[in-house]
Amino acid sequence: MRYSRFAVSTILLVISSVVTQGQTPAAARKYFQQGVKNVAEGNLGTAFENYSRAIEISSRLDSRKPAPSDLLQANNLATASDAERVTVIDPFTAIAYTNRGLVRHQQNDIDGAIADFNAAIRISPGLAEAYLGRGVAYRVKGDRNKALADFDRTIAINNHLTEAYVDRAELSLDRGQPEAALGDLDVAMKLNPRLAESYYLLGHVRLAKKEYKAAMASFDQAIQLKPEMASAYHGAASHG
Repeated sequence: MRYSRFAVSTILLVISSVVTQGQTPAAARKYFQQGVKNVAEGNLGTAFENYSRAIEISSRLDSRKPAPSDLLQANNLATASDAERVTVIDPFTAIAYTNRGLVRHQQNDIDGAIADFNAAIRISPGLAEAYLGRGVAYRVKGDRNKALADFDRTIAINNHLTEAYVDRAELSLDRGQPEAALGDLDVAMKLNPRLAESYYLLGHVRLAKKEYKAAMASFDQAIQLKPEMASAYHGAASHG
């Protein structure tokens, strides 16, 4: 794996379309927004609690099924079995699960992240970002087939989500398929010409095709767009 990138900005979803329906309790929106803020500030533990509260408030649990004794504790609302007991009031809940899955991924709780993405997909089967997040998590676990299926599904739902093409391109490189990676990167660059990760991966595609001069140019472009990307310097230096 050439780099580990989980696009926080992509999964921090805009909730205005949900809020305007008047369904989402104000307290849930408040906790969600606090979660977004805490993720941006690197306070992952607090963000996890924020999203957990948003999930709790914006949903209800089916009391006919067994439940933990204290659902107010964030960790108790983190299990797959709890997710299965949610009776959805508001599609906002799926977005909150997706963002909490992102946080859990960043905390290296990959199985927990997958459980949250599963919950989001069960609630809202058309939420592309949940498939994207789950695909990244599956890839980290080494399950390339499931990762590919989720990236394909993401793109089928939303073919303008740049990061899905970039993630699928990296997976294609992992699978020894540089031409497939090149096709996805071409789409990604048309959607967002200033995403440094696209050029970084293009550098590795060019290396795989033994196009060394073009590879160096791609790494240089990645560095220009994102000077703090250490992996791009390494790619350029090790193959220069």
